[in-house]
Amino acid sequence: MRVQRSEATSQFYKEVGLKIAKCRKAADLAQQDLAARSNLTRTSIVNIEKGRQQVFLHTIVDLAKVLSVPVTDLIPSMQDIDHQLMGATAGGKDWLKLALSEEGAGDGRS
Repeated sequence: MRVQRSEATSQFYKEVGLKIAKCRKAADLAQQDLAARSNLTRTSIVNIEKGRQQVFLHTIVDLAKVLSVPVTDLIPSMQDIDHQLMGATAGGKDWLKLALSEEGAGDGRS
């Protein structure tokens, strides 16, 4: 049985995917090239970039290495999240902000 993701979670992964796609294009890599260099399939890259596939932390690190960017470049900032969640419920926004503030407590993003 597939677990339904909340709107906030879906929006978060869509934003992650957009950031990965932007960095991939800036590095002038095709999806197939990024997939091969990060030990993923092209289908996984497509699904990650579209926000349909949740990304493990070690995969984010691998992608950042291949793209030669800091991991934080692949994680949405609070301003990005606020913009992406304009139509989301208050509960969804609160959950995501709490999750990000806990994860980013030591890196100046909170």
